[in-house]
Amino acid sequence: MVLTSLEQSLLVFKVLSDPNRLRLYWLLTHVGAAICVCEAMRVLDLPQYETSKHLKQLREAGLVEAEKRGRFVYYKVKTPVSSFVQGIAQAVNAIDPESFKEDKKRCKEICCCFSDEQEK
Repeated sequence: MVLTSLEQSLLVFKVLSDPNRLRLYWLLTHVGAAICVCEAMRVLDLPQYETSKHLKQLREAGLVEAEKRGRFVYYKVKTPVSSFVQGIAQAVNAIDPESFKEDKKRCKEICCCFSDEQEK
């Protein structure tokens, strides 16, 4: 099913209205590479099925892309194809980093690909 521009925009807002999906998207915009579901679930302290469900919804909204590597699925931010999605990514990056302080701390401990350079 092909979505209109308005439907796609509404889907993005709906997906990011969930705090855990917003945390996941923020996390993915701040790591230097793709992360697997197991890393994301440990950073967000969520069960595997819930983390996978949230990542699937982010993928269906066109915000992230998935790549299967053996038994693991890795996710990364999808290169924005529209100015709307690019604006959303910028808006998420503009959120006060203090809001994600604990996630960032756990990510530095868990994800070898976390980069402080992404914050600048």
